[in-house]
Amino acid sequence: MKHNFLWLDLETTGLDPDKGRPLEFAAVLCEDGPDDDFAIVQSYTSPIHWSVPELGKLDIDPKVMAMHHYNGLWADVEASTVGILEVDKFLCSLAGGTSIVIAGASVHFDRNWCKAWFCDFYKLVSHRIFDVRTLMTACEVWLPPAEVPTWTSRDKHRALPDILATIADARLARAALRGDILATLEDARLARAALRVELDEANEMATQYRVARDEAQWEARKLRQEVSDLEDETPDPGKPVCPQCKAPLSDHWEDGDRPYFCSPCATWVEPLWAR
Repeated sequence: MKHNFLWLDLETTGLDPDKGRPLEFAAVLCEDGPDDDFAIVQSYTSPIHWSVPELGKLDIDPKVMAMHHYNGLWADVEASTVGILEVDKFLCSLAGGTSIVIAGASVHFDRNWCKAWFCDFYKLVSHRIFDVRTLMTACEVWLPPAEVPTWTSRDKHRALPDILATIADARLARAALRGDILATLEDARLARAALRVELDEANEMATQYRVARDEAQWEARKLRQEVSDLEDETPDPGKPVCPQCKAPLSDHWEDGDRPYFCSPCATWVEPLWAR
């Protein structure tokens, strides 16, 4: 099957490829002909390894630092074994040795980073690009507000969810610009594919939360048991004892000023109170 585009998305340390580093790539091949439904045929993604000292030398915007800390990309980059050369070679294999048009959202950005970092692949990239943002803008400018689609969320800033969302938006834009009225089940399937990675991450976070919760509950039970043990060992502060033999005293209210009787001593005594 001939594919018209290589759908590509990169996550990076910033906007300038000369001062930053590419952190993650995702590449997708799908059925993207005039009458195709954008069904995903193959998808690939991988973080790109950089050492912490090397990244530490870069002037990275704090917002980018926080964003990739939240979505886990920094940890994935450090753990990855895939380098720039491997990604370059792999993208070349997807191009098949011939000129290929890359597609994406604001894909000129990704093309510029390919020029700086994936040099062999860039030789195979056509000067033409397919920018879905252009289609989205056309919908927003040319269509009545009620007919403008609700675009797919891209709040994770990870390469694969973003490019899947872009493909979903391309289908929505094409349908809207063609004047299609009824959405198809494929729209929902593509939207689910874009959100599946988010769901997996949410499940992982939920698992980590449950483990932390169980550990906290276990520690709380241990603490409650320790407190209970200490309370069991603490004598009753109101228990009367004999001042001579320290035996517990019977509570008799007789003879007025000598209300307690000590059986071992066989006498009435003024009690001590155990502490």
